[in-house]
Amino acid sequence: MNIDSKKTLFLIDGSSFLYRAYYGLRPMHTHDGKPIQAVYGFCRMIKKLIDQFHPEQMALVWDSKGKTERHKIFPEYKATRQAPPSDLFEQKEYIIDFAQAIGLHQLSQSGIEADDLMYSLAKEWEAQGKNVVVITSDKDMGQMLNNNITMFDTFKDLFITPEVFEEKLGFTPSKASFYFALLGDASDNIPGVKGIGKKGALELVSEFDSLKDVYNNLEKVKTNRLKNALEKDKDNAFLSEELFLLRTHRLDIAQEELLFDFTKWSGARVLFEKLQFKSLLRGMAQSGSPVKQVKTSQERGYQFVCVNTQELLEQVISEIKEKKLFAYDTEGVGRNAVDLDMIGFSICTQEGISYYIPFGHNEGQQLGRDYVLEKIKPVFEDEAIKKIAHHTKFDQMVMAQHGIHERGMIFDTILAANLVKQEWQKNALKEISNHYLNEPMWTFKEVVDKKGYKNFAEVPLDEATEYAAADSHQTFKLYVVLKELLKEKNVEEIFYTIEMRLLDVLVDMELRGIYCDVSVLQELDKVVTKQLEEIRSTTIALLDPQFENINFNSSKQVAHLLFDYLQLPPKRKNTKGDGYSTDNAVLMELSKEHPIPSYIIQYRELFKLKTTYIDALPEYIDKKTGRIHTDYSQIRVATGRLSSSNPNL
Repeated sequence: MNIDSKKTLFLIDGSSFLYRAYYGLRPMHTHDGKPIQAVYGFCRMIKKLIDQFHPEQMALVWDSKGKTERHKIFPEYKATRQAPPSDLFEQKEYIIDFAQAIGLHQLSQSGIEADDLMYSLAKEWEAQGKNVVVITSDKDMGQMLNNNITMFDTFKDLFITPEVFEEKLGFTPSKASFYFALLGDASDNIPGVKGIGKKGALELVSEFDSLKDVYNNLEKVKTNRLKNALEKDKDNAFLSEELFLLRTHRLDIAQEELLFDFTKWSGARVLFEKLQFKSLLRGMAQSGSPVKQVKTSQERGYQFVCVNTQELLEQVISEIKEKKLFAYDTEGVGRNAVDLDMIGFSICTQEGISYYIPFGHNEGQQLGRDYVLEKIKPVFEDEAIKKIAHHTKFDQMVMAQHGIHERGMIFDTILAANLVKQEWQKNALKEISNHYLNEPMWTFKEVVDKKGYKNFAEVPLDEATEYAAADSHQTFKLYVVLKELLKEKNVEEIFYTIEMRLLDVLVDMELRGIYCDVSVLQELDKVVTKQLEEIRSTTIALLDPQFENINFNSSKQVAHLLFDYLQLPPKRKNTKGDGYSTDNAVLMELSKEHPIPSYIIQYRELFKLKTTYIDALPEYIDKKTGRIHTDYSQIRVATGRLSSSNPNL
């Protein structure tokens, strides 16, 4: 759709954006614990709008606190809504600051909902012969659509015109309030007409012009069930329509207030730096504004050395034997520790200097792999020489695959960080280096992916040394910090007597792997496939031919079957809020009222068994060992249980 940004007003539904940003991202925090995922998501959404449309007139519209006009009509309006998350409005304050910083006009008015404010502003703008784009996913706003007013759903990247609306819902925007008056809205506690679902509402809207028309012609309603429901709930029907209808208000907003200059985006720099939004700051750097970069080893006063001669390797080994303590990290090419092709490793024995020993990069002077591993093997297998690593299990397994069975591991920084961190903190090396040492590090994505390299073996040795040597160096520095924090938090015993001792057991378990008899799975597949076919046939036989190709794993299709066709009572909205849930708990409840939900439960359970285990497990069998090498984790599950992944066993 072509948009003339000079003649178009963009109205942003602030609450819709806020909730989508909050729930659309996993929880994010600054290094001092401030929740920020809603702020980050919101800023990214606004940036996308600016980049896509370059709007020159734009406003951000908010709901106001307290009661509204609709509460006077119906005191229970929105009474069933759950209280928002405690940190939502804390994040909203940052968003308000962000909008002010970039010069985005914000609008809210006591007692008037944002929907009515947007509607009023849109109608004023339309009266001047100009166009309006309302940025929202709120279905209630569909009633305002016409040739000059459209909606835009940023998540689906979809313009909703009157034609799109009618094609999607089956009726024109002018009948939106009629339809929703019949259906009601549980989230806003709008009653609607009890007993009328989507199918019944659509039938009535298709046959009658308006709510008044249907009540003036009740005798023409073809279905007794619908007619009885309408007669019983007439008051609620008209009340619901009044609650759904948008209202206009005189706003007296000068057009100059709505002007937006997208070059003022840099005004958000201070906020982005405060909240550590690196990707948004990088975007500013492209326009010529300076951005704080990760410092090189030289800038920090460190020395990172590429070990590519026999003399340098002998020097490193002598240093290890003298210090009797070192941190290390492996680098390689491959999917996991079992089949990783090690191409080098880094070693650090003291703060300030770190070594990268490459032997598998595509270019550059390097020592031979066999020579390096033969020379380094004695110090790795000497229990008297103590080792430190981050995510030790991975590196021990890589070394074991290359003939080195490491002994003397005393400290894993990922396990230590997991015991002392706050709930919102992460364990990744880059994250804890930034948090505890205030030293950002290059990420693998920045060093490899963004530079167009296929893997780490293609990275030139000078860049590889800067990246790899930093891993062992920062691990060594973090060892000093985390060792003291374990004391302060009184978790030393847990760390040294449980977590660290468990490492060796898990390494042995993963290296040995789990035997999987494929022939048994093949026989089981025949049984389960037959059962699935029988359940499907039995279920389809009870239904109308239109459901012959129904997908029982599709929540949308099953919802249509249960709530529109079978007219079973919906139990609750799905997490997206755009339909009703058909999860296992809901199906269990509905199975008390009808046999179909019970069949769907059986089908889904068997289908999951087939796809998750019977079909999938053979794909994880290692060709060299003939076994499955799952990844056991001590830190992935918050409750302290051991977890497994790739595959989850």
